[in-house]
This record gives sequence, structure tokens and C-alpha cells, in this order.
Amino acid sequence: MQISKVKKLFLSLLLMLATPSLHAQLVIPGYVQRLDIGVSTIMASGQYTTHQFFNYATDTLCKNDTAITKSITGTGISESFNTFFPIKQIGRKCVLAVGVGFNFSVIAWENIDPIPTSIPTSPYNPDYIYTVGSVHYGFPVSLDVKWGSEAFITKKYELCGTLGAGINTSYNVATFTQSLIPFILPSNYSFSPFVKAEFGARYIGLNWKLRVMYTMDSYTLASIGNNSGVTVYDALATHKTELMSSGNLSVSLLVNPLAWYWSRPHWWSNYRTDD
Repeated sequence: MQISKVKKLFLSLLLMLATPSLHAQLVIPGYVQRLDIGVSTIMASGQYTTHQFFNYATDTLCKNDTAITKSITGTGISESFNTFFPIKQIGRKCVLAVGVGFNFSVIAWENIDPIPTSIPTSPYNPDYIYTVGSVHYGFPVSLDVKWGSEAFITKKYELCGTLGAGINTSYNVATFTQSLIPFILPSNYSFSPFVKAEFGARYIGLNWKLRVMYTMDSYTLASIGNNSGVTVYDALATHKTELMSSGNLSVSLLVNPLAWYWSRPHWWSNYRTDD
């Protein structure tokens, strides 16, 4: 009996939502209708520089300071929330817009050997290898050219696309783990330019998009070693290691969850959708 009542209530709600007059009374702001949510895979690149300081008290001739720089890569995932604000209509199917968003990213980097050269008095020990991870909170702002269904939040068009460029302001935290002991390093901010391209299509009432974005980084993500008071390998051989991010490529799957609400007339656009 209770199940029957629940079914009747559910069907009543569906009929109410399907009623045109009620749908017309439901007002959703444009920037909310344009919201997209997505997941990304990230391919990051960078380099690390290790400064080695050898000081053998028994033999002053063995003192040395060596700087070694090597390339490094990382892979990660990201979640993002984005919307945009139209500025001006360009032609019949395009708009110029300001895009804003938030993203949360986690990247696992290749292991780092802080002492990649041999030390005469100590055997190699894999316990001193660094396992590196980083977390990023990004706030991208871009200038975009958009066309198609998303640009005018209309159901007239099946396809949409975006070309844009901007600056990603990011709050970054890195962790170096050595012998199962994590070192959470001081956080920092970065301001990185990026370019992006999107292509999308409406399907099952939603708008799905594929985005490719390249971010051009050039900042020190982390620094650990002599300045941090961390001595590794032995008491007479210390080091300082710096990790610098040099860029990342991300591929994202995005969806506009409120595309079902998109219709023809819009308060901000005089674009004709009836021809």
C-alpha cells in the first residue's frame, strides 16, 4: 500500500514538472544554466635540480658541490566547475565571453633520486628515493569565443565549441615521502597562462563536451633538503632538491547538467532563433 502511494506521488511530480506553465515559472539564472562539471586526466612535465654537498671530515680533498638537473613527468586527475558570462555577440552564431572556474587536481610525479651520483663511503640505498605528489586548487579566468548551443543556451543547435586563453591562479601543495615518512612542504601560489579548445554535442537532454587545455607553467613547486634541515644518506652528505613545474596537458569530459532547461528566448541576446 505504501509503495503504491509513493508511485502515485512520483508520477504526480513528473506531471507537474512536465507542465509547460510550471516550467515557464521556473527561472534559473543564465550563469547557472551555463555551468559545466567535468573530470580530467593530466599529463604534467617538469624538472628537478639536486645540489649535493659532500663534506668528508677525514679527507678535505673530497669536498664537492654538484648541481644535477633532470626532466620529470607526472600524471594526475582533476575535477572542475566552470561557467561563463557573455560580453558581446559576434556574428550570428558566436559570442565573446569571460569564463571563470574552479578546479581541484592531484598529480603523482616520478620518483626523485636526491643523490643520483655515487658516494665513495656509502652504498646506494633505495630508501632515500623521494616519492612526490602535489595538490593544486586552481581558479582559471579566460577570454573565450563560443559558438553553437552553449553560446546561446539554446536547443536549436546540436553542436557547440569554444576557443579561449587565460590565466590560471593556483594554490599548490607538494609532499615528498622518503622511507614512508612524508614531508609536507610550504605551499605557494602560481599564475600560469593557458589555452583551451572545446567541442560538444547535445545528447539525452544534456550537453557533453570534450576539452583539451595546455597550461604553461614556470614556477618552483617544492624545495627540500639543506634549507629545510633535512639530512639524508649520512651525516656527512647533505643535499637540496628543487622541483619545478614546466607545464601540463589535460583532456577533460564536461557536461552541462542544466542543458535540458535551455530554450529559445534569452534576456541577454537579441539573436533570432526562429529561422
